[in-house]
Amino acid sequence: VAKGLVGNLLSKVVNNTIMKIEQYTSLSKQFITFFANLKLRFPKNINLNAGLATSVNNEKARLNFITSPHLENAIVRKAFSIQAPVTLAGSFRKWDYSFRTVPVYLHTGDRQSRGFLKMSHSLIHNFEAQNNLLFGFTRNYRFFDLHSLFDTVIQTYNLKIISPTPIQYDFSVKEDASVSWFNSNAAKAKMIYFTYNLTNERNSLQRIFDSVSANTFYYSNRVFAQKRTH
Repeated sequence: VAKGLVGNLLSKVVNNTIMKIEQYTSLSKQFITFFANLKLRFPKNINLNAGLATSVNNEKARLNFITSPHLENAIVRKAFSIQAPVTLAGSFRKWDYSFRTVPVYLHTGDRQSRGFLKMSHSLIHNFEAQNNLLFGFTRNYRFFDLHSLFDTVIQTYNLKIISPTPIQYDFSVKEDASVSWFNSNAAKAKMIYFTYNLTNERNSLQRIFDSVSANTFYYSNRVFAQKRTH
């Protein structure tokens, strides 16, 4: 069982009328996790790990104007999850492998239930002791940061951040595939390393320029369906 309090930001701003504005944001988080795991070892260097985990997560972010406490704005997120991680790892000839899948059942405070499959796989070919070719793939999800979802946040006297309708129960999905080659020669003090990554992210939250009004610049937090980088 663990409890934590993170996030404490005080922003003092002076606007065009020389009136002081003080914004205070805080984030509290409480979570409880239970985990059980079973490890099995088979012949030919094959290992199987299987487990079951449940967690309860409660978060609350607050945005206050210190000079006007009644203007407090709060965003709450509650989530319950069940995860069943399964990992198969071992080696075969010149190959080392690790395949991990985690089916997730997620129930959130907006009374929605959904499933998700997390993955983390790696495959390594050992040409020699210090000459390796590596393949990797990961898939995971992440809820948006609560403190990024307030509407409106004053950054400076002429810069404000606006956000869409509260989307605290939405999350981004990130998939990353990689290929790497590592070669090291200690005798010659020589090392060569090459890697290529392809990342695909769905429902990514990004801050973009929105408009200008009365010498004030507005930026908007928007969710993009897909973003790909390499």
